Amino acid sequence: MLVPLRSKVRSGERTLAQAKAVCTDVVSATWSCNHQPRPGSEEASMGVAENKTLVRRFYEEVWDRGNVEFAHEVFADDYVRHDLRSTQALPGAAGMAKIAADFRRAFPDAHWRVDLLLGEDDLIVGRWTATGTHSGSWGDVAPTGKNVTFSGVNIFRFRPDGKVAEISNHATTSG
Repeated sequence: MLVPLRSKVRSGERTLAQAKAVCTDVVSATWSCNHQPRPGSEEASMGVAENKTLVRRFYEEVWDRGNVEFAHEVFADDYVRHDLRSTQALPGAAGMAKIAADFRRAFPDAHWRVDLLLGEDDLIVGRWTATGTHSGSWGDVAPTGKNVTFSGVNIFRFRPDGKVAEISNHATTSG
């Protein structure tokens, strides 16, 4: 049985192992890819630490600073995005850059905080919180002037060359 991620991660009483178990549940429940690197293979042993560093830098550069072109250094041109959006994102790194640019226009004072990064084999899970003022149009939603808080979990699957091949996005909004 899956327990909502928010209840487990937000509680200060939860341990890192419990948070990792929750993220594993999220991966098991939502990941459409059956890719599993062979234990001991070069792909399985490649760069969990490097991939976590790249994901943290992605959040800092693209989402916190608005350097959307950095997405091209992170995502493969044919990466696949799993999202609950009602619209379809453009393909590849350009699609990710456009999503971020549109968000930054709507929330120009956005601040991104990485709450948790977990990694195993070719998967990195990032838990984040973002805040900002809705001062620009976001899709067909007119600016509200309200302060908004977002929180979410992204599951990144890396290719052997160090680029993201697939991302699954789960986010909530309040405010």
